[in-house]
Amino acid sequence: MGDERWGYSNGNGPGIATSPDGSVWLSNLGQRRPWLVRFRPGSTEPLIFKDLMPNAESTSTLFTIHMAFSSHAGPNGNANAMYVLTSSLLSPLSAEAVIVQEFDDAWEKPFNGEVGHQKIILPTANGAVHRIAIAETTRPRCILVTGLLSNTLYQISGGSI
Repeated sequence: MGDERWGYSNGNGPGIATSPDGSVWLSNLGQRRPWLVRFRPGSTEPLIFKDLMPNAESTSTLFTIHMAFSSHAGPNGNANAMYVLTSSLLSPLSAEAVIVQEFDDAWEKPFNGEVGHQKIILPTANGAVHRIAIAETTRPRCILVTGLLSNTLYQISGGSI
């Protein structure tokens, strides 16, 4: 896996987004280690999340490229969730998937509530998915993912997202 420590030289954006609490998150773009990096509001100290993605045995085919956040996830619309996009754009061997992780009310810790932890495999191979957004005001509420090479817009909906 290479260096087990995160640093600016071994993994950072441009997969970058802010969560509803104002934290800035970076994806470990182009790295085989799909860690996520968080900077709390007003802090320059990175917090490394190594365990949000599937376990180490399965991470060799997940390259994170982008992420989105919602504080209206789940069937009741009141759960906090992070949505991480993995893409073949970074490696042809990478699975194209959305990893969903619920967080506690303060966005501090992963939580296993109504959303929990999910891996949603997209119905494409080498479509180079590259952007993700949450359509909060549509009914049903959904995840939108764009495929660069496939020229496709994927819509994922369901009560548990």
